[in-house]
Amino acid sequence: MFSLFFQGGPVMLCLFLCSLAGTYIIIHKLIFFKLNRIQSQTVLNDVKTMIQEKGPNDAFQLLRQDHRIPYRSLGYAIPLSSRQRDEVRDGIHDITNNEIPKLERFLPILTSLITICPILGLLGTVVGLIDIFGVLGQGDIGNYSALSSGISTALISTVTGLSISIPFILFNHFFSHKISMYLLTLEKITADIVAFCKDQAKETVS
Repeated sequence: MFSLFFQGGPVMLCLFLCSLAGTYIIIHKLIFFKLNRIQSQTVLNDVKTMIQEKGPNDAFQLLRQDHRIPYRSLGYAIPLSSRQRDEVRDGIHDITNNEIPKLERFLPILTSLITICPILGLLGTVVGLIDIFGVLGQGDIGNYSALSSGISTALISTVTGLSISIPFILFNHFFSHKISMYLLTLEKITADIVAFCKDQAKETVS
């Protein structure tokens, strides 16, 4: 394993660092989504109970300080219940959009690594070919050891670059899909809370 790493040339160190960075991002995002997962019915029941027990204003103050995205978003949805339909729609849209930077954090770096790793592998290939042509240029065609070293550098770095980028691509698509579904769910439960607050306000008036 280590012998292959060193045979790949200096580019392998860059690829190793890229793999560490990408792995950290993937683990971080998996933990993030686990901690901020939306269990729609549970979240809705918790927030509705809080609104009924503490009132909309106190519930809003408590929820806006919550670090969990679903609860904080539903907290910001409470004041929308007093607005007109168009304002409610725009407000829900703003609430969900405000969470996008947190959901997409580090993903641009992962996307960059997907592009960089194959290019680094190609760079290793070029370095290996330079070594091969250097041997050929010296007329030392019979030096199989030097030729095989150049070929190893070319092939190992290319394979490594592709091997790193392929799982990164899969995880990037997975996270992108998860974010899209997350925002749709968040928008739905936010609208549910607004409707619940409107009903509560009507009951209070009557």
